[in-house]
Amino acid sequence: MKKADMIKKIQEKDAKLYLQTKQYESRFGRDSHLATAYRNEWMAIYELMKELDIKSDHSLPEWDKAMEIINEMRIIERLEEEDFAKRDIGYSL
Repeated sequence: MKKADMIKKIQEKDAKLYLQTKQYESRFGRDSHLATAYRNEWMAIYELMKELDIKSDHSLPEWDKAMEIINEMRIIERLEEEDFAKRDIGYSL
């Protein structure tokens, strides 16, 4: 296997694990067992990539999907914060 092929495989694994991490965080929460397990696995690949000076390939479709999930989670967090703020004492319409 050529060096370029090895790098591509590592980048693909990085993207796949990052997407799975975000999927499980979205479904079950950041501190869920599955999200934590995938995050730990992704972090191992991430650390390897840092040591080898390999950059993530953000052009892979898994990265786009992960970013969509992150944006959805941020929107939900903002909506929950706004809803909570409306319940504060002293809130008026």
